[in-house]
Amino acid sequence: QIMKVHVRPFKLCINWLYPHPGYQGGIDWVNRDLPVACGEFARDNSEHITTFRIFSHQVNYDKNMDRLTYTIYPRNGEIWALFKDWDIRWRSNPENHPRMRYEYQFVEVVKEYVESTAVEVAFLDKVGGFLSLYQRKIQGKPVLIPPNQLLRFSHRVPSYTMHGTEGEGVPEGSFELDPAAIPLAPQ
Repeated sequence: QIMKVHVRPFKLCINWLYPHPGYQGGIDWVNRDLPVACGEFARDNSEHITTFRIFSHQVNYDKNMDRLTYTIYPRNGEIWALFKDWDIRWRSNPENHPRMRYEYQFVEVVKEYVESTAVEVAFLDKVGGFLSLYQRKIQGKPVLIPPNQLLRFSHRVPSYTMHGTEGEGVPEGSFELDPAAIPLAPQ
């Protein structure tokens, strides 16, 4: 959380946020140092930093009434990466799931999370001939991600919706995903 921006010399005062799950499965996941991208977060230590390169994109959040925690969930129209073959049991043996081996599926959020309801997502396929262009699966139907599987969301992917006029073969309504937020293609 950016608290203050100093211009000369450039410096940011930030508060780190850490996951603050309210259920045992989430607590176990966090205790195993597995990644958490959505759910409830609390403020951690303040720090002054002199670079902005650690930031990827702005995150939408809801401030909880107690003003001590923040809730971050996938929102309508956002693109997110889901852990492929995700299993909550990763928490019991994280050594079998090192960060370098994570694989992802990309989704568009079509109905956002509301307290105790599922997130509805549409899966995306890579458009042939492009590095970071994706579109909704042609024959896929939206899928529900239930509340007990929200840890399946790995990270939000900044994206731009294409108009179809950007170049030859660019489908209208497709998404150009930030290449820094997607894995490199296998060599």
